[in-house]
Amino acid sequence: MKLKFLIILLFILLLSSCGNQTPSGEGAETGDIQQSEEGYIFEPYQKADLSAKALDIKNLYYALYTNRVPMLYVKLPDKNTSFGIDNDYTQENLKVIYDLLEDEFVDVLDLSEIFKDSPEDYFYKHNNAINAAGNLEIMKRIVQLMPDYYSLLLNGSAVDNASYYKSVTVQAEYKEDYTYFAPANDYDYRTRYYGNSGNVPAVSGKYDEIIFQKLAPDQMTTNISCDNGYGKGANVIVVHNLDDLSILAMFADNFDKVIAYDVRNFTGETVISLIRSTTSYELCITLLNPNGSYPAFNKGRDVVNQVYEADNSNIPIKDNNRLLQVVYEEVDVSLYIKNMVEFRDAVTAKGTEVLFVQAPFKVLRGITVLPAGIVDYTNDAADKFLAGLKENNVNYMDLRIDVVKEVPLSEIFYKNDNHWTGDTAFWGYTKVINFLRDEWKWDVNPDNIFTDRDNFIFEEYEHFYLSHFAQSYNAHFIGLDKFSLIYPKNNADTHFKTTYNDNGRLTVVQGTYYDAVYDKYPVQVDDYNYNRYLAYLSGNSPLITIENFDGLSDKKVLVVKDSFANSFNCYLSLNFKHFDIIDVRLYTLDTLTEFVTKRDYDLALFLYNPSIYISTPGIFKFK
Repeated sequence: MKLKFLIILLFILLLSSCGNQTPSGEGAETGDIQQSEEGYIFEPYQKADLSAKALDIKNLYYALYTNRVPMLYVKLPDKNTSFGIDNDYTQENLKVIYDLLEDEFVDVLDLSEIFKDSPEDYFYKHNNAINAAGNLEIMKRIVQLMPDYYSLLLNGSAVDNASYYKSVTVQAEYKEDYTYFAPANDYDYRTRYYGNSGNVPAVSGKYDEIIFQKLAPDQMTTNISCDNGYGKGANVIVVHNLDDLSILAMFADNFDKVIAYDVRNFTGETVISLIRSTTSYELCITLLNPNGSYPAFNKGRDVVNQVYEADNSNIPIKDNNRLLQVVYEEVDVSLYIKNMVEFRDAVTAKGTEVLFVQAPFKVLRGITVLPAGIVDYTNDAADKFLAGLKENNVNYMDLRIDVVKEVPLSEIFYKNDNHWTGDTAFWGYTKVINFLRDEWKWDVNPDNIFTDRDNFIFEEYEHFYLSHFAQSYNAHFIGLDKFSLIYPKNNADTHFKTTYNDNGRLTVVQGTYYDAVYDKYPVQVDDYNYNRYLAYLSGNSPLITIENFDGLSDKKVLVVKDSFANSFNCYLSLNFKHFDIIDVRLYTLDTLTEFVTKRDYDLALFLYNPSIYISTPGIFKFK
């Protein structure tokens, strides 16, 4: 026991001595040291240019981005600002870094203000370090952010369990006592430490025996594997320059594996080169003490001439709202307009009306901001196409205009997929069916029965959907999406029959609305890599016929579609006794013009998303 106490006391002395040092590297110089009546020591910092440090952050972000790993920059509270010390320029100096984070769309958790009400509870008196109580508060905020940002569900997390930790205080003869939190139960940990002298063999033991005897600031990296039953979700890298390292132990309580890089103590490889060459991690969190200057991440290297630019041609693009984006080049739509006009002329001669419905695109005009140098021409292509329809008197609806006014921006599209969400598709369906009722005077949707959300059940699955497009990336790069299936509350009383026609090979499903238009397997399989979007009419099929034996309208409708219409068509089936769905990319038995002119449709309704103009030109080939 005495040996254990001496080891911990030695750690405290090392902590205190390091805490009084300004981190190495160019940056702010301190002014006159101040001391409050309560004994708190302050080092106000003068003005400094931290643009080189901003370049370090940019290099780190690009190194992670190239590996499809999200970076969470935590704006830590600084002691001087929290206590309101005059003539201190800490936050002003950091503005160049904060501006970079905003320009590059880096994920930021701003905790800079959280200790202002009672800073004396969260900082040591004699150095700039945040104490264990402060680290616990910071850890709580990080854990709370994980589900919404990265779909990391830290169930049973230590910081959410008030009885998990016990407070341990070590009395020190030098300056002030040191307090840390240890699990109330004696869980085992496995740790490995890498110092400048080489690898230290992995050891196992109890929390305070293993972790707090080894978490010393002169360690280059610390690799902590947690076997206590609480660690979940991801392997995490923590890039830090902290003197009090108790928060690293808290990370070990919350994640499967933690690799901690102390950016002050590299003599060989740099932090950035290590991160670029390591793939066994899924999230990077920076915990950089804002007081003074950040040390160089590329210590000993010319970082100014070594910028790792992101290659957006080979990696996913994230916009200012953290949404995964795919952008498209310019395209000539004149042939598409010509084909649509010729199709309209051919089918209207047989008594079939045509309505083109323009679905919204994920790059929302006036709202979405793409990284510098990235330009998308999809909306321009849609504008030109709709202008051509207008000039030739082809009926159309443009859902891009109202969607940003009527649907919360965060709910229009999936984060990791280019499709509109099931909820937004339901909104689009209500716009179309009410247009047919109010403008064309069709006998559909009486008394808003089939559009009133109160008449429907919204079956929601949280942190559930990873699109086929995003499956090749780290699932936490964007995060899993919520997924929903929408069906009427009187579902048990509904009677439907869905026939899938795979160019002559038929498959029939009959039952309630839920059973006949939804494929339940994609939402039942316990694998987020499975494409949940296939739940809507089993995905893309050449030809689908839906019969609603309780339908009110005898109008015969054909929907010509891409994948955006899959969920839309589920809802549309509520109104008609019979309607067909054709995907001209897959149907091979007839051309579209031949197919329609052979049948007595009242309406051929097109629903395409704007990217189809560039990605799939064959979808406008009708004869």
